[in-house]
Amino acid sequence: PRNVVNPYEPPYKLNFAGSSISNVEYKDYFGNVAWLNLTNNNIESISPTALPAILNIPKVYLQSNKLTTLPVLPQNCINRLTSIEEIEITNNLLERLDDGTFDDYFGNVAWLNLTNNNIENISLTALPAILNIPKVYLQSNKLTTLPFYFGIITTTELTLDNNPWDCSCGKVWFKHWLKSLKDR
Repeated sequence: PRNVVNPYEPPYKLNFAGSSISNVEYKDYFGNVAWLNLTNNNIESISPTALPAILNIPKVYLQSNKLTTLPVLPQNCINRLTSIEEIEITNNLLERLDDGTFDDYFGNVAWLNLTNNNIENISLTALPAILNIPKVYLQSNKLTTLPFYFGIITTTELTLDNNPWDCSCGKVWFKHWLKSLKDR
């Protein structure tokens, strides 16, 4: 979808669900969009140069695609302040949340849904941004443990069920942390 909206018109809701889109590139224009639905496509990648435009859309839905990684905002990007408040990336093929994935640009996010991916690992440096998001959904992934830092959270709603947790003796802190959540 190239240059699909006029930046001088009121905010648009764009629904490209089921449109057989395979990637989102820098030349795709999403100016003045309030809601973007890219659900049920074949999206395998989002160009890092397209990321600033997407991150300025308040509500973005990318569920049921083929994303294996999330792009990192380019270091030379001048505007790291974003408008995104709600992002759903469920039912994709994400395997990990890498360093830099959530740096700087998820400050306004109130709702992040990463349910039903293949996430096995969350890097320690990706955690601070994730833990400041009020509602985070990570259920139905392949998480077996979390970094120790995860014990210090400000998230008001954190869903982690249906992951193959490793509660062995070497992870005593994790077992105690899970029990403490039950008491909240």
